[in-house]
Amino acid sequence: DYQVLASSPSSQITTETTTTTTTKNKKKKKKKAKKKNDSNEHDDYDTSLMETTVVEDGVTVHLNVAECYWCTRLSGERQEVLNEILYSTNNDKSLQQDLVVADVFCGVGAICLLLAKKRQQLLQQQQNSTTIATSTTVSPPTTKIIANDWNPKAIEYFHSSIRANHLDPNQFQLSCQEAYDFLMDLGCNDNERDNENDSSSSSSSLSTTAKMPLELPDHVLMNFPLEAPKFLGALRWWSWEQVQAKKDASSTYPRFHVYTFARATSSDDANDVEEVAVDIVADELLPYITTMAENDDDCDETDDTPKHRRRELNEEFNANVSTRLVRDVAPGKVVVCVGFSLTPKLIRYMQGDYRY
Repeated sequence: DYQVLASSPSSQITTETTTTTTTKNKKKKKKKAKKKNDSNEHDDYDTSLMETTVVEDGVTVHLNVAECYWCTRLSGERQEVLNEILYSTNNDKSLQQDLVVADVFCGVGAICLLLAKKRQQLLQQQQNSTTIATSTTVSPPTTKIIANDWNPKAIEYFHSSIRANHLDPNQFQLSCQEAYDFLMDLGCNDNERDNENDSSSSSSSLSTTAKMPLELPDHVLMNFPLEAPKFLGALRWWSWEQVQAKKDASSTYPRFHVYTFARATSSDDANDVEEVAVDIVADELLPYITTMAENDDDCDETDDTPKHRRRELNEEFNANVSTRLVRDVAPGKVVVCVGFSLTPKLIRYMQGDYRY
């Protein structure tokens, strides 16, 4: 009977099943061990091997592509911004006046380095021509760049690039803080900052905060298309008196350059995508409040938010809105740079003061 039982089909099936299960378990263990080894190899990868040096328009930029954002395709856009700042049509005396530029999301500082280098060259040429014509040496206007980025590694490489390009480090004020706090501190006076709660100061221990400049920036760059418009609410903390004083002194208001993603709502209008970008910025500056009458059930409109608010910003607030298509990032989705001037009336409306 024992021999019959041992050689029975059921016993053979059990033995084969056990052998198959054991083989599968061994394969699974090998796969897990391989994944673990691959993971350890990735974790132990030396990111310092990703350090590189980029030379753009004669300016050296140090960075680590594993730790900092970089896009070579934006070199053309950086030149557009430089031309708008240095050769602004509404400021014929740009080389005779001091220049203050703030960059809220500076990264490794490519645009700031290019700006400082180019303006240094232009001022040097102007000084040489003035010396030859008048035989006297005139002190050139100053250039101040206030830059910020949340990534401390990017700021470290920024400092390294300043030294590599032999630029004056005193003309740079670099900080590593939250963008909202940085933008708020650029324009609010000391009393408003003292009355502000200390919630933002808790994050200052993790970063070095730039000292508030004595003058307001002439240009503010906000190149972070994903969320840049969302930080514009910080402008309600700006002092409209200081903005008016800047206008009286230099005949210009602070100029903002805000980048945002936009999708066209209609294929019939070629400029529709630019108007969508303007609406995104306008809705963050002056959120549209629906009244009770507009919420009436008899109203046939499903969306009461006004469209194409460029005219509102220009006529009501003298914002001088401009737009520029930067590049396509996906079918129907583009990056748009929206420029506007920050006026006292716009600030007071953001603060809830409608008596202006």
